Amino acid sequence: MNVCRMKYKAVIFDLFGTLVDIFSRVEYDRVIREMADALSVSVGDFRRAWIAGGDARTLGIVASPMGSLSEVCRTLGIDPTSAQLERACKARLDYYSRNMRPRRDAVKAGFII
Repeated sequence: MNVCRMKYKAVIFDLFGTLVDIFSRVEYDRVIREMADALSVSVGDFRRAWIAGGDARTLGIVASPMGSLSEVCRTLGIDPTSAQLERACKARLDYYSRNMRPRRDAVKAGFII
């Protein structure tokens, strides 16, 4: 079979632990606290709502970082200012910028037939 002529219907990536390192719990807890503080809500309440919305984020049902935070706020019954939402969103995006760096050995693991 000529591999170059194969038609792919899907590509599967194993992101965490293969292409990027698994996020540290300390970093994750810190960004949860930063987002909760930005929204003036308790860390415990924010964490529960954030975790409950994980499937919607993972599956792309809520497709943007701001949308994810807005959904958590609706769940919690809070109405933050746009500045609060922007601070929480920045904390999340900064977290991903720090942690979504390719592993040194990712290229070797990146293509398997």
